[in-house]
Formats: sequence, C-alpha cells, structure tokens
Amino acid sequence: MSLRCPLCGEPEPRRVAGVDARVLAREYRRVLGVDVRCPGLRIDLDRCERCDLAFFTPPCPAGEELYRALQRRPWYYQEDKPEYRLAAASVTAADAVLEVGGGPGAFAAHLDCRSYRLLELSPAAVEAARGRGLDAGAESVQEEAGAHPEAYDVVCAFQVLEHVPAPRDFVAASLACLRPGGRLILSVPGDESFVGRERHNLLNLPPHHLTRWSDRSLAALGARFGLDLLALEHDALAPWHALPYASHLVDEALAAALGRRWQPLDPLLVTTPVRAVRAALRLLPYPVVRLRLRRLRGHSTTVVYRKLNWTRPADRPV
Repeated sequence: MSLRCPLCGEPEPRRVAGVDARVLAREYRRVLGVDVRCPGLRIDLDRCERCDLAFFTPPCPAGEELYRALQRRPWYYQEDKPEYRLAAASVTAADAVLEVGGGPGAFAAHLDCRSYRLLELSPAAVEAARGRGLDAGAESVQEEAGAHPEAYDVVCAFQVLEHVPAPRDFVAASLACLRPGGRLILSVPGDESFVGRERHNLLNLPPHHLTRWSDRSLAALGARFGLDLLALEHDALAPWHALPYASHLVDEALAAALGRRWQPLDPLLVTTPVRAVRAALRLLPYPVVRLRLRRLRGHSTTVVYRKLNWTRPADRPV
C-alpha cells in the first residue's frame, strides 16, 4: 500500500528529511530522561504536495511516560499564551465552550462565556482542572461527540492537533460536537515560523509531534470539511522563545559553515563538543532577538473556522 497523506489522502508525498531513530532515542533520554521507541532505524518527514501537510512516518505516538515527564516541567503548561488571547476574542458571553486537550484549564481564565468544559487524557491535569472548579473529564473528543452531539458553540484545541496520529478523525469528532454556525479554534506550531526550521527542537519531532502545519495546510483542512475560514493569525515572538530563536540562528550559521543540509536532529550538531559551542554562541544574537520580539513571527498559528453545512470528509472532494 502506498503512503498517503493523513489529511487529504493524497498518495506519494515528497520526502523532506529523515531522522535517525537511534539519535532520537538518545536525545530523549539525555534531555528528558525518558525512553522512546519507534519502529525501525529511521523516521521520515514527508510533505503532501496537494494540501502541504508535513507528517512523520511511522507516526510513533507518545506514551504516558513522556507526558508525565513533560508535565513536571514548569514551562509545559503555561497560564498565559498569545493564542489564548486571540481565541478568547472569538468567544462571546452566550457561548458554550469545549476545550480539547486543555491541560489544567488555564484558558478558562481568559473567557467570559456561558459554560466551559475541558477534555484531557492526563489524570493529573484533570484533577488539577477540577481543583480549579472546572468541569473536566477524561473522555476523548470522539466519546464527547457521541454523548453530546452539536452541544457547543465553540470547540478549541491549543497545541493538540500536531500530537494526534489521525488528525482528520480528530477534526471530524470536534466538528460533531459543534452546533451549525459554531466555531472551531485550533492553534498549532506554525511550520513557516522558526519552529518549523529548527534543527534541534526535540519536541517538534516524534513521538511528541507527529504532524507539521503550514498556513496552506490549515486552509486545506477547512476546505476538506467545508468550513468557513474566519481568521488565521500568527503570534509575535514570545519572550520565552527568544533563546530558542537565537539558538536557531546559530544552528543555521553553523550548518552553513559546515555545509550541512537541513535535517532535524542532525547527528553531527548534537555531539557533545558541537552542542557546547552552540550553547555558548546562542548568547550572541539573544539580546538583538529580545529587542525585536514584536517584529518577529512567533511559535504558533491560530485559526478560527465556522461550521457550515458540514458533511463527512469521505463524501467531499478536496
């Protein structure tokens, strides 16, 4: 069977790059102290020529061990993000809101709405959300769609879509939760931002991230499901991303000097000596990056769709 795009089904995507699975496993152990296992020796990054979605093969979704390790990091669940403010502007006081994959429910503090419900697969995050007095459950969005079809005015998911191995099914279930005319709000790492070109962003690789979304692929998602695209916005560079941005600039300069083609997790550039050089050099552009935060494109893209006369994607041409 030929490889097909998980969004539009187009066969024979273009091979973009590959990641050595042994290097990937070693870096996850070094940085996060977790063991990750992906089948085979290589994970390929492919891009669909039709809808522009980039995806990893095999997808190798993450297990609970990785998310437990990440949740112990103070930066993993943030109380305020630029996409929260962008999304909150599309929510009214009369809306019933469902957030999918919402962690401990930080987005709820940004809302003035009729009701809010959170779905989260992490038991610790569900407990933390309930401790805030939020309506939180451990159901999947598919289960919520079956139990409460067309029950919400807004369904949102921040930094979730890139984690799921079957994004088309995830979006279909999210839309099944929406009333006609309701809004679907998604925020993803922007593949055209610096994060999409980083060579050493471990968390933008499997098993943490399985897909990469460009503006074109987000527009194709809306067309796939017959949605009205209301807004597509890029956030400015956040202060906490200034150092990764500076690291990206250094990595590009080193790669150019060494004649290295673009490759996520370049085996040469993650060796101990080169890693030390990179860590020192990134402090050089950091002050300039800090001064230009508002002029630089940030990590995420937030998109708002409106559900129209939706039909299942199997029944619709792209």
